Amino acid sequence: LDSLLQEIPRMQYLIFIVILAKSMVTSRFTMGRIKEGSYEYPDINGWMTPKEGAELCERDLKCAGFTFKGVLIQDVEFEMYFFHFVEAIYFPQHNPEFLDWTTYTVSRDFILLSDTGYTFNI
Repeated sequence: LDSLLQEIPRMQYLIFIVILAKSMVTSRFTMGRIKEGSYEYPDINGWMTPKEGAELCERDLKCAGFTFKGVLIQDVEFEMYFFHFVEAIYFPQHNPEFLDWTTYTVSRDFILLSDTGYTFNI
């Protein structure tokens, strides 16, 4: 009985991971991180919920996605870091330090560079 009771927290953790992974597959959110340094869009960075970040990024044609440190909880605010272009998402299996990061990418396949009027396919 003691060994079974010790397994319950582990089983709950695994169930949580399966539920989290399933919800992320059915949305534009994924585990992993966009590395800083290129294509950053700091004008709209800030604290907001993932839902607010997704709505902001989808409306802003200069935005391709954002990343934040935390797991996907829709009604909790995180500090969001936005990007004009998402070159790669760095996943936890190759970078364990990115296990607690989440990334969102927009549903459209282009961004608009407003200074030039040029549309760039992503």
